[in-house]
Formats: sequence, structure tokens, C-alpha cells
Amino acid sequence: MMLSGALLSAQHSGLMSQYMFDGLVINPAFAGSKGYPVANLNYRNQWAGFEGAPTTQTLSAHMPIKRQNISFGTMITKETIGVSRDIGFTGITSYKLKFHRSHLNIGVGAGIKTRRAGWTDVQLDQMEDELFNADGRNMIRPEFSAGAFYYTKDWYAGYSIPTILGYGYKSSDAFKVKFSPLEMNHLITAGFTHEISRNMVLKPSMLFKAIPNTAAQVDLNANLILQKKFWIGASYRLAESVYGLIEYQANAQLRVGYAYDKPTLTLGQYSGGSHEVMLMYEFRANSVAKNPRYF
Repeated sequence: MMLSGALLSAQHSGLMSQYMFDGLVINPAFAGSKGYPVANLNYRNQWAGFEGAPTTQTLSAHMPIKRQNISFGTMITKETIGVSRDIGFTGITSYKLKFHRSHLNIGVGAGIKTRRAGWTDVQLDQMEDELFNADGRNMIRPEFSAGAFYYTKDWYAGYSIPTILGYGYKSSDAFKVKFSPLEMNHLITAGFTHEISRNMVLKPSMLFKAIPNTAAQVDLNANLILQKKFWIGASYRLAESVYGLIEYQANAQLRVGYAYDKPTLTLGQYSGGSHEVMLMYEFRANSVAKNPRYF
């Protein structure tokens, strides 16, 4: 009764632990930065053990245009939370500015996302409730993103706004588009590589996520690369979770990875953690040993 007159609101944005290997999911300017075509497939099961917990599948691909400074990419996402299902498609383009020993990519993305609620899948105690007799209709909304990515052989830094437009839901089947800089996610990424020995490279990195007037979120990551094939890493998401990851570069083209997140707050006592699997294919013929790429 005390809460019945209050207005409650919540915000949800996509989450991925292996974003440092697929920068396109957080920054459209990452398109073409590797210098050859790349395809990435990712599956994430969030908070295992909770019925209706989020599951996310992402397929991304990007490639530079030969003898041009323009690159193109695309990203398809599917996310299921409870009875809600979001499917998104985004087209991406970036432009590369070349300097003496570095590059600066400027990128933008545009696409659509659909949301549908399967109300008929809800298990009811009162079967005569008419609100659950039919599924919600598809809601289609536009999506826009923008970013910049600066990189050299040894270090990189990026800034992006992955979702420029916001949405206010008037009901389960209706929403309104709004443009509010105070509600945008601002992402800052940075990282570098340090060669410890011929067969051992250390790669620290970070992600700073901020929304004005709210608490910021920080990811601190460290990966140890052994013999240019094995990646062993650990990360700490400030006041939220810790996670470990392992990657294996099977050959010059194929890389597979796995990450496991464990919440550090009370949620961790009830959840089995989050599992994430990644498959990356790089369309190149040259040897990893001769031309290694760590970001």
C-alpha cells in the first residue's frame, strides 16, 4: 500500500565481459581497426539459476574497404529477459584518419530494435486475467550510436555513446522517444600491451561507464598472453562482480573464449554466476607469430 502511489523506474543496458576482444559491441569506431574482415559470435547467460534471467546472443562483423579509409560493419543482437524478447539490427560505418604511427577512427551506427512480450507464457494463478490472454505487439524503435577510437601498435583509447536515443514506456505496448544527454551512457576505454618476454605479454585495460547524475561503473582488466596463443585474464567490475576469462588462438584465423562472472554483492549468494562463450574468426592469411594483434 505504501508503494502503490510511487513512480518506479529502471534502466537496463547490454552487458558483455569479453568486450575487449569485440570492441564493436561498445564502440562503432572499432569497425575496420584490425585491417581485415572479422566476425564474432557471442553467447551470454546472465545470473545462471534464476528463472527468466537475461540471455544474450550477438553476431557482429566488420571489414575495411581496400585502398579506402572507410570501413563497414553490422551487428545483430537477440536478448531475452523473462517473457520479453529484444531483437536488434545495426549498420555501422567508420572513417580512418592516418597519422605517422597511429590511427583515429570516427564511427557511427544506425539501426532498429524490436521488442515483444510473450504474456501468454506467464504462469497464472488466476487464469481469467484478460491482460495475459494475448502477447504484446511488436514495438519497433530506432537505435543510433557514435564513437571515436584512437590506437597505435602498443596502446589504444576510445570514447563512445552506444545509445543516443532514450525511451519512456507509456505502457507495455507503447513508448515515446526522447533525447536526453543526462540519460546517455558514456563509455571510455583504454588499454596497452607490455612485452615481458618473447612469449609473454601483459595487457591491462579498463572501461569507464558513466551516466550523468548517477554512479559510475568501472571495469579493471588484466590479461596475460602466453606464446601468442593463450589468454588468461581476470577483471573486477567495481562494487558488482569479479570475473575470469580464458582465450585460445587456435590458428591465425580462429579464436575461442570463455568468461565466468561471479557477483560480489548479496546476489552472488543465490546466483550460479554468469557464463559467456565467444567465437571469433579473422579473415587473414598471415601468421599470428609474425603479425600478432592484441586489440
